[in-house]
Amino acid sequence: MITLIDPEKSTDMDLQRGELILQVNQDTVWLPEQVLAKYREAKEKGLTKILLLVEGTSGYRFSLLPVR
Repeated sequence: MITLIDPEKSTDMDLQRGELILQVNQDTVWLPEQVLAKYREAKEKGLTKILLLVEGTSGYRFSLLPVR
């Protein structure tokens, strides 16, 4: 579950507090540590974005998260 978003870094993201991240790059994640590991892996590979499957109040959607 997304609990904290940095307003200075979130200008190009559509994620909201309270939403659930279900997948990162089409791999199911259950723990915040798994999301962080996928982010670090993408950064090491030189990727600029990761694909998230997010469950929010209006249903499921895909979102791109910038890798900085």
